[in-house]
Amino acid sequence: MPKRIGIDVAMEKEKSFEYAHNAIKLIISLSTGIIAFTITFLKDILKDEISAICTLKWSWIILGTSILFGIITIFSIIGSLHSLSTTKDENKKKKIDVYSLNIQLPAIITIFSFLVGVALFISFAFKNL
Repeated sequence: MPKRIGIDVAMEKEKSFEYAHNAIKLIISLSTGIIAFTITFLKDILKDEISAICTLKWSWIILGTSILFGIITIFSIIGSLHSLSTTKDENKKKKIDVYSLNIQLPAIITIFSFLVGVALFISFAFKNL
């Protein structure tokens, strides 16, 4: 198997950053959509007494946290890509990847808070069926 030249490796790293960026954008979009949908149509869908409103509010707060950390993750990706493109030192370039702590930590918080927020929203929905 032939060795890859440095350009191919850099392109593969950029592609992994692009995939991570798209995944985080998807989570931000879904979180925003859930919040906007429930705020807009809550009274139209649930005309009766709304129970467990506290669960819904916590869902909004946690989904908002997901959005906030998603934005932080995107800025971390941008910073890492900038470092990757401007760094001349090959050893530093090898250390910069999508699994760096500056990207991984806010991404984990984004994903976890999204899942918890969606679980709370589903819980709210079942309580009001």
